[in-house]
Amino acid sequence: MIVLTHGVGVEPSVACAEHSLITLPHGGLAVPSTLSVWRTSTVVGALLASLLHVVWQPDRAAAEQPDSCAVRVSPTAESERAAQALAGSCDTSVEVLAAATETTKVFAQPSGDFTFEAWAEPRWTKRNGSWRQIDTMLAVGADGLVRPVASTADVVFSTGGVGPFATMTGAGTTFSLGWPSPLPAGVIDRDTITYPNVLPDVDLVVRAEKSGFAHLLVVKTAAAAKNPAVRETRYVVGGSADVATGSGGVVISGPDGVLAAAPPALAWDSAPSPVASGARRSGLGSSSDARAPGARSSVRGPAETAAVTPVSVRVEDTTMTVAAAPELLASDHFPIFIDPAYDKKPSRWAPVNDSNPGTAWTSGSAWPREIVRVGSNWDDYGDIWRSHFQFDTTALAGKRITGTPSVDAYAVHSGDCAGESVGLWQTGNLSSYTNSWDGMAGRWMHGGALQTKSVKANGGCSGQSANWVAFNAAAIREKIQDNADDGLSAMTFGLRMGTESGGRWAKFDPSNVKMVASYQHKPTSPVAIRTAPGGSCSKTSPGPWVNVATPTLYGKASDGDGSVKVVFDLNGPTSPAEHFSAWTTSGEERGWATPTLAEGDYNWRVRGTDETDPTGWTGLCYFRVDRTGPTTPIVTRTSGTPTVGQPVTLSFTSSDARSGMKQFAYGIGVDAKQTFAASTGTTSITFTPEAGRTVVYVWAQDNAGNYSARAAFNFFTGRITEAQNQGAWRLDGTASTTLVRAVTWCSAAGSLTDQTGRGARTPR
Repeated sequence: MIVLTHGVGVEPSVACAEHSLITLPHGGLAVPSTLSVWRTSTVVGALLASLLHVVWQPDRAAAEQPDSCAVRVSPTAESERAAQALAGSCDTSVEVLAAATETTKVFAQPSGDFTFEAWAEPRWTKRNGSWRQIDTMLAVGADGLVRPVASTADVVFSTGGVGPFATMTGAGTTFSLGWPSPLPAGVIDRDTITYPNVLPDVDLVVRAEKSGFAHLLVVKTAAAAKNPAVRETRYVVGGSADVATGSGGVVISGPDGVLAAAPPALAWDSAPSPVASGARRSGLGSSSDARAPGARSSVRGPAETAAVTPVSVRVEDTTMTVAAAPELLASDHFPIFIDPAYDKKPSRWAPVNDSNPGTAWTSGSAWPREIVRVGSNWDDYGDIWRSHFQFDTTALAGKRITGTPSVDAYAVHSGDCAGESVGLWQTGNLSSYTNSWDGMAGRWMHGGALQTKSVKANGGCSGQSANWVAFNAAAIREKIQDNADDGLSAMTFGLRMGTESGGRWAKFDPSNVKMVASYQHKPTSPVAIRTAPGGSCSKTSPGPWVNVATPTLYGKASDGDGSVKVVFDLNGPTSPAEHFSAWTTSGEERGWATPTLAEGDYNWRVRGTDETDPTGWTGLCYFRVDRTGPTTPIVTRTSGTPTVGQPVTLSFTSSDARSGMKQFAYGIGVDAKQTFAASTGTTSITFTPEAGRTVVYVWAQDNAGNYSARAAFNFFTGRITEAQNQGAWRLDGTASTTLVRAVTWCSAAGSLTDQTGRGARTPR
């Protein structure tokens, strides 16, 4: 059986759109299941198969639903915020599309909380932009190819004839398998297409899986089992993928990484089980579909008494050869099944067995992954089984867990009518360790089970049937909250029997193991934005100077629930109590005008709170308060007597005891701060004044922005003009009619001087 499944570390789901009740061995218990996976196989004969898990990244985009309360079967919204608003306004649960994956769903509730569910196996796939439940029923498309209705893998099947019978696409490549000769027309039955008599008494059966496909040979007679083409079955390998073998496994890869990988394969025969209904003997045997007591093995897995042997898988050029052990093919119990499994890495659930301590069963739905086994076999106390389940907890990272979270498992059978004691442990993540008994042996955490419950699911006992078992103790909530606080994207739990020896056992449905929780957002992302005045948060001490007694501090925080309070913490010469803002829209800034602050150095920080959980504090922002201005400037003239047309130089001097001098501001003849001159205490200006009186107004300013009192300095600039002729006198006292040219009136001396430079009498 080759099963091609898809997903990164995700096992295929058996939860499809169509469900039914099936009957399991050891009591004939009914359990909800999916027809496509658990349907009874009518195929008899020997089978050669391989199991492939496809690694394929599905598109995560989804269009947001409009915000309205129109009638919908399942209302959705793209974001948590939009879903929360719609849930509140419409009083209904609304799915958050952005949080949807193949294994998880999140719903906004009218209460404001969110509910979360994560499954150990995929349950949904995305088609045409919408999430839908996996449905492996086959349908013929317009192109004549056969596809599952909704699978997580990009896989197609042939209706027969020449060419590959199955093609898988992913990781930037393609991989196909074909039969060496033309195939007969395929017969479709639900999730299976059968190509009859590809060899004498041999059918080729291809089945859609939730994450890929399975192909197998059904050998119907002992004569067919002797056919060399059955003992070494050759498949034609096609496509562009690189196919390599090693250590019994197969790795298929493309340019974008590993497409599929397989551990060593197994094969089993169909020896019948004589176990009667309700009996405990070999209780952990196969539980494949239609496995009523005494039923034979099927394509889903071996019966309890089936012989199981390794299978050889070789790849050479374009040929894959699958060969079962000769002794198994010589069995009298047909059919015989060969089941290597392919996957990129260990899936989200894994069985481990101390009888096979180094074996990791990491993919597929055939034995021993067709059922979850816990405990030891009735007829072999040393054959102990445990099971691990890894859940995607990305949606819970950083959240506050509310209510009562739980890990739920659907018990399909248990050994003793009095009940079996099953414990839930936290273990190391499957994605971090080898998924074998030895690889996980030291990964059982906390020294004991988080909770132990009595499981009663034996349909042969009065009043018992398959049922959900919820592990929901306070210790489980504590560990889930710890995981969320650490921001981790995965969490793994394990099931093991309280007393593992002594034939105590229970079985669970692997497609029905889940974690459920409700949560609220914690506030996040506090930011100290700015000081006004002062500017953006200064993260370096001592910070900028401010000159107001009540600066305003601004900060913000976020909360996925929509609103948050911003808390301010201010320290310095004046240290008020922490200030809590009013409720603020998430991500919007909030300001706080401080009380009156004394002068000095300050630091402040913010955090967010929803009155339940605070964020951490931001780093510190710094500023300094100086509300005292510099001393009144002293103005002196350092140039000579002001004269028209000659420059005048003035010196300004001031000081500031706290923030220090920044500059002088002055106005020449105008009582206003017109011009600025940088200075740490003394500066000079030079200008040419007009004649007459000039007043210079001066202010000193410090680094905090404070101004001093105004200083006013005034001075007079004299005007020198040419003298006019007034008259002339002879030195002998006789008047003369000759005018003396170039006589100058000197205002300072008050005398007349002729052109010879000799003095004349001062006119009266």
